[in-house]
Parts: sequence; structure tokens; C-alpha cells
Amino acid sequence: MTMTELLTSVRERYQLSSTDATLKLSYQYPEWVSFGDAELEMPQYITEDTEIGVFLNMRRSIEEVYNHAQHVICVVHLWRNVMAKYKSSRLANLMSAAARAFTVTDFNKKFIEIQKISPNCAAYLVDIGDD
Repeated sequence: MTMTELLTSVRERYQLSSTDATLKLSYQYPEWVSFGDAELEMPQYITEDTEIGVFLNMRRSIEEVYNHAQHVICVVHLWRNVMAKYKSSRLANLMSAAARAFTVTDFNKKFIEIQKISPNCAAYLVDIGDD
């Protein structure tokens, strides 16, 4: 895939009809990829054809680990909603950590912490479900 093809695909997917608008494409490495290299923590910008292959291969690898990787944006929305509704970065960060847990045990530990801090927040997260 070329940079032009990727930009066309993004414009089509998100129904961006104006070709005058400049798109700046980036991605963020998941925490488990980081090896202490500060560069991995910053968004990585896709600016040329050679970087597209790196991004697509990383995306495929993530989807193998997280079979619902396309729903990552939902975690961002949930984080923002928890921050707005409960005014607590601790709760929002615990929710995010629970969402990224690799095991049910790790998820349960984080969710129990949420319940201890705010039963209302825990109920809110349960009520919205996983759809």
C-alpha cells in the first residue's frame, strides 16, 4: 500500500470528502511494545510509503494478540467518559488498565479496585456492556 492509497482509504472510511483538508496519520505503540525507548511512547507519524508496512504489520500483530483490536478507540471514549462523569483520573486509568488486561485474573483485580473506589462507576461500566 502506498501513502496515497492509505490516505484515500482513510478518507473513504471516515467519509472525509474534502481533499483540501490535510490528514496527519499517526499511531501509538501499545504499552507492551515499549522497551524503555522514549520514541515508542510518542505517536509515530506515517509520512512515507516505507512506514506504512511497519504500521500494517504492527496492526496485524496486535490483532493476533487482541482479537478485538479494532475496538481500542472505545477504551479512549470510556476513559474520557469516566473522567467527565466521576472526575477521577485514578478511576479512568484503572478502567483503561482493566480493558488492556491480558488475563481474566488481571482484569478482575483492576475491576475490584474500581468497585472499592466507586461502586457507581463499576455499575456504570457494567451497565454499558461490551457491545
